[in-house]
Amino acid sequence: MIRRFIFILLILTALFGLTSCSGGGGTQGNLAGTVVREGTGDLIPNPALIVGRQYSSPTVPDQQFLGDAEGKFEGTILEGKYIVQISTSIDGPYYTWPDVIQVIAGQTTVVLFQLPEGY
Repeated sequence: MIRRFIFILLILTALFGLTSCSGGGGTQGNLAGTVVREGTGDLIPNPALIVGRQYSSPTVPDQQFLGDAEGKFEGTILEGKYIVQISTSIDGPYYTWPDVIQVIAGQTTVVLFQLPEGY
């Protein structure tokens, strides 16, 4: 009986994974990347990003990320699909990235955002 239970538990673990056991922290993943100027590839220092759920959630507020002097940012966020807005200034204006970003629990999603002129 106990062997059967352990066997079923191992199968379920293999199928669905236990991200909290692999250092993923449950249902959280990491979002990391760099912001550059579209067309030139020039790094944009200190970018501001607003990351919000694809479908608004009253329990998951938007998160703000601030990049470093080389345009790089990183943060931990709940798994899910997100819409990202990017700016060269915390005061805006913000450009809405056209693609939805998928964050997977226990993994790091790495993106390269190319910001057009005027933002």
